[in-house]
Amino acid sequence: MAMRPVVVSNEELHRYSRQLEAIRTAASALTAGLSDAQFRWRPAPGRWSIAECIEHLNAVGDDFLRYIDALIAEARSLGPVRPAPSRRRRLPWLFIRWVIEPPPRFRVKSRAIYRPAPEPAPMADVLARFRALQERLSARLRAAEGLDLGAVAARQPVAPVTLDLGQWFLLTLAHERRHLWQARQVRDEPRFP
Repeated sequence: MAMRPVVVSNEELHRYSRQLEAIRTAASALTAGLSDAQFRWRPAPGRWSIAECIEHLNAVGDDFLRYIDALIAEARSLGPVRPAPSRRRRLPWLFIRWVIEPPPRFRVKSRAIYRPAPEPAPMADVLARFRALQERLSARLRAAEGLDLGAVAARQPVAPVTLDLGQWFLLTLAHERRHLWQARQVRDEPRFP
């Protein structure tokens, strides 16, 4: 099922929409033709399978969307976009670039609540949840149209960084790219079945 295109008036949201489409395409290419056994194959003890990478994205994505929803509601309550955009926080951009964007410069251990189950659900279920997550993220991009993405902010739960609404979108997309990159490393392993 194709994602409904995001139509937004904000250039930042346009960029995020294009990134979301690229992520959807990359995930489809990554998982095309895989068997359930290949989807669950781990390259080594302590390393995640493709299934675990995507299950992690599903868990984190659900949580991130709660922050995004709250910030959209708060930004909407402020009224129309101000003539001059609000000042943007610089530290989150650096955090996202150095810690989240692939290939990662730092390894960050996932919190227990975001770690995938030892036995992931069947591939069809995991991928259906991922596609639904992408649809929900697309809907949030549409909902943010016309809002000042820098006017409201919330603290990120894993790192001591406060992100504005635009940065929450950026973080979510960068996080997805990071773990799809990680999953691609699994598929590119010479021993991959």
